[in-house]
Amino acid sequence: MKVKSIIIFLILFFTTIFILKGTERTKEKMIESLKYVIPVMTISLVFWGYKKTNNSNPHKPINNNNSKQESGNIKAEFVVPDRYKYLENNTPQTPIDFGIKTVWIAIKAKNSYEVAQYIELDNQKEVNWIEGTIRAYEGDIFITPNLNGWIIIHGWGLPTPDSKFGSDETVALLNYLSGKFEEAYLFGNHRVSSVAFWGKSLKGKLKRLYVVADGTGKVIGEPNSLELKWNLIDLSENKSNPNKDEWDKLKYPGEDEVIEIAEYWSINPMEISKLENIEGKGITGRMNNRL
Repeated sequence: MKVKSIIIFLILFFTTIFILKGTERTKEKMIESLKYVIPVMTISLVFWGYKKTNNSNPHKPINNNNSKQESGNIKAEFVVPDRYKYLENNTPQTPIDFGIKTVWIAIKAKNSYEVAQYIELDNQKEVNWIEGTIRAYEGDIFITPNLNGWIIIHGWGLPTPDSKFGSDETVALLNYLSGKFEEAYLFGNHRVSSVAFWGKSLKGKLKRLYVVADGTGKVIGEPNSLELKWNLIDLSENKSNPNKDEWDKLKYPGEDEVIEIAEYWSINPMEISKLENIEGKGITGRMNNRL
């Protein structure tokens, strides 16, 4: 029973008593009935308040296929999907290599908590490397622990520059991160859709962005010495498509070039498992698109 309904009932009850005040017998019976009505309403109010308090807890865990309930205490427990079972051979607290068919940003920061708070990551959760890596590949964000001075924001939850709107969001995020941490580097690749990209932002300003994606692309800024050696193809909208002879002389980059650029600018994610004395867990969550 809701409070509003109870109040309406009481108003009607006492209004009836007032209207029938000349009828003593009716009035006496109604007044006598209050000794039953009031306790029932009091109990109803207490029960309704208790139920509302328990149902309105915003931090109450939500059960899904990847969670289990422990008796006496509801606790979310991550279950490794079958396609990632090979990762269970890793030590949960040891870095896991990645870099193929994924996207990430490398920055110089102290810890994952600092980064998560700065980008206002939603649904933050402390996790180990196995859970964090899987969630990153499944659409969330995984902010790694400190990797010898580098923090990596990994996952398909990041905006990517291989689309019109994604490009704007990516640049905004890179500049936002480098505005605080002075430098931010973006990398990504996916061989199925022929996507490869990298970007660099220093002190809040984009310095370099290179993107190829299934016959289209975008190029901003000047190439570094490593890129110059490759003679990269430029598929920007303002560029005419190269003919066959020109195409054969140009480099269409893939995952290998992305990894090489990552090592050139920051840290090679395919070799982080070799790092020693890496302590602590990382943070997972979802981008909130409020930048």
